[in-house]
Amino acid sequence: MGWIQVLTREFDGDVSVDVLPYFAGTPLYSYGHLPTFFDAPANPGHPDGTWRADTFLVIAPDVIRTRSVRPVAAFTWGYRLVGGHPDVLDPARLDHSNWSGHHAVLHKTCPDWSFE
Repeated sequence: MGWIQVLTREFDGDVSVDVLPYFAGTPLYSYGHLPTFFDAPANPGHPDGTWRADTFLVIAPDVIRTRSVRPVAAFTWGYRLVGGHPDVLDPARLDHSNWSGHHAVLHKTCPDWSFE
């Protein structure tokens, strides 16, 4: 199992897959037995606006023998800066069955991966 996270910065329109350096070349934020997800964004230079993350718990149906993942659950979370002060966005469940509309950015970031 693992976690994949897609970031949307509504203040500049950027949508990207959030990948830690040691997972470069994959869409994964973390992976392994009982994967743990933790993120503490710190973006002091960002302008006012919304920073949102859509986070997917995924399985590798063939135990990562190929580059294929399938979502089993998802949630959204984030914060909004107003006057430079953060306001937390309440976490909410997402429909994981269609990757919540993120197929394009996932395929662009990792074109040799399959997002079932």
